[in-house]
Amino acid sequence: MGFVLLLGLCAYILLARVVIRLLMRIPKEARNKRIVLYLSIFTAILIPIWDVPLIDWKFNQLCKTEAGIHVYEKAVLGPEYWNEDGTLKFLHALDLKKALPGEFELASMLEREFDSFSGSSRGRLQVKRKKNQKIIGEEIYIWRGRNWLVRWIGGTGPGVVCSSPETYTRIVEAVFKQKSD
Repeated sequence: MGFVLLLGLCAYILLARVVIRLLMRIPKEARNKRIVLYLSIFTAILIPIWDVPLIDWKFNQLCKTEAGIHVYEKAVLGPEYWNEDGTLKFLHALDLKKALPGEFELASMLEREFDSFSGSSRGRLQVKRKKNQKIIGEEIYIWRGRNWLVRWIGGTGPGVVCSSPETYTRIVEAVFKQKSD
């Protein structure tokens, strides 16, 4: 990892130097040299981060259009599954997957870099009917991708996430409703 990072840094410095030398050849007047100096500095800064604003824009679009809780069908549960205050009895079980009523199951999946431009990943927490595997609700969350330089050197670490679920509780609360007598 250290060698790749060093190689990336050397490539960046070489590229910045080539661009600056090309820019310095253009002007002959002192006034233009100042402009070229500013362009050179701007170029040296821009090379590693040019795609960050575009990635942020794409990430925000994905968060607006895809992320969040999506309920496709409400599942009705009898009174034996509900507390007096209207909360689900099994919601805070240690193993929610096992505590769920028998006809339902929880599933999760992760699509790494599903959006090739931004490198964003999408996760899904789903509530399904066991008999036909029909998804009745899901919570979708998006991880922001890294910019080209960080991806190239293999950088990892915590990223930005929208609609980040910590447990299945939000989607389970949204999908199930009480049977009205």
